[in-house]
Amino acid sequence: MYTGGPQSAFANWTMVGGLSLVVSLSMAEIAAALPTAGGIYFWAYRLGGEKYGPFLSWMTAWWNWVGWVCVVPGVQQGSTNFLLSALEIKYPNAEVLAKGWFSWLLTAIGMMFAMAPNIISQRILKIYFRFAIFIFFTLFALYWTWFPAKAAGHFQTREGVFNRFYNGINLGETQEASDPYCWVIGVLFGAWVFYG
Repeated sequence: MYTGGPQSAFANWTMVGGLSLVVSLSMAEIAAALPTAGGIYFWAYRLGGEKYGPFLSWMTAWWNWVGWVCVVPGVQQGSTNFLLSALEIKYPNAEVLAKGWFSWLLTAIGMMFAMAPNIISQRILKIYFRFAIFIFFTLFALYWTWFPAKAAGHFQTREGVFNRFYNGINLGETQEASDPYCWVIGVLFGAWVFYG
């Protein structure tokens, strides 16, 4: 929220969500046309042809690996920070919440919960995905319908939510970041969540 505030968060989540939907629809179309084992690596090979296929398949593998090794733990760390912030509000005097090892432990536990369905069995993974889809559509309904209706008149005005831009990087006397830079950094807010 420091990089752009509510206006940037709302606009970027909407933009990133829409673009993620387009990518999902495109991948569904490719999966229907090329229903093979190997998934995205084979798709990249076929779409690249004989000349560029091997290189594109190789790049797809490395980018996917980097995404799973770097971005997903980063999203989990963000979730841990959110949980720790909520716990600090509820228990302001709990010293353990400020310890680095506790943050690491919560992140590791979260990663285990994310990894377990992939290891245990396909049946558990199917239940996990159905639960995730249910949670997604529930949160979607809350975000677009219930939250605005419930918050009407109780919190900030519509202008305060949709028209307020905040550059929290420039808290000192010298300008450390421009407003466009803050807006671009605000895109990561939605992009990391949708990637994870």
